[in-house]
Amino acid sequence: MPPLYLPSQRSRAITLQPDRIFLWQLGVIALLMLGHWIGLQGYLQGLVAHERFVSQYLDLNGEGTPAAYFSALSLLATALVAWFLSANADQKADRRFWGLTALLLAFFSLDEAVSVHEGFVVIGERFLPREGIFFFAWWAPYLIALAPLLAVLVPGLLRLAPSTRWSLVIGGALFVTGALGMELAESEIAARAVTHPPGSPYYEMLYRQIDWLVLAEECLEMVGVAIVLRGLLIHAGRHAPPAAVAVAPATGRRVAQHAADAPLHGPS
Repeated sequence: MPPLYLPSQRSRAITLQPDRIFLWQLGVIALLMLGHWIGLQGYLQGLVAHERFVSQYLDLNGEGTPAAYFSALSLLATALVAWFLSANADQKADRRFWGLTALLLAFFSLDEAVSVHEGFVVIGERFLPREGIFFFAWWAPYLIALAPLLAVLVPGLLRLAPSTRWSLVIGGALFVTGALGMELAESEIAARAVTHPPGSPYYEMLYRQIDWLVLAEECLEMVGVAIVLRGLLIHAGRHAPPAAVAVAPATGRRVAQHAADAPLHGPS
């Protein structure tokens, strides 16, 4: 018989408060926005390796930056909540909807961490003219690849409670506006910028505009994810059972040992 472990008397429940988590996320987003703005204003020009410092820690458009890790972790947390909803859904259609939602969010998290979408640039440049909104050509094949999955999710979205549905719709709309809408504007500006000599006043002016669009892009994406996470946590609190995580110790107390410590009664 395998050993049975008794729960520790010191165990504590962790209660997730959606509104508090949402406010914490907004606070972190505000700090990241402020850092990007400081970098844009050039307040750090007196520091050694200013450009490298900005690109590694303050630039919202960079890879391996605090902003990139925060976005990836936020998306991963949201994916885990969707997975939890899938595991506890009663209806098969609801399990499929939340499962696909979890996969989509997990993919976005991976993309944010390692820039999967950059791999679509080669496909876009092969079939699309590298000009105007297609200058950053990754978005067109990327959107085509995701469109079938997004279409499959629509019926499940319509079945949700209104409050949850609106959280997903509003958060998703903000995310798409940032990820796609701002990217189209940045692409069009970059296409104009490369027609001028690097370092020229007009070239620098256009790329400064892109820097501000990046600020709006990342802000919209992160706020959108925060809204979705809040909505899913509230939905889980209303429609899913309480969750518990238990970890058995490497050497635990067996029931037999516990019984041996109890008072013994002799024959009467």
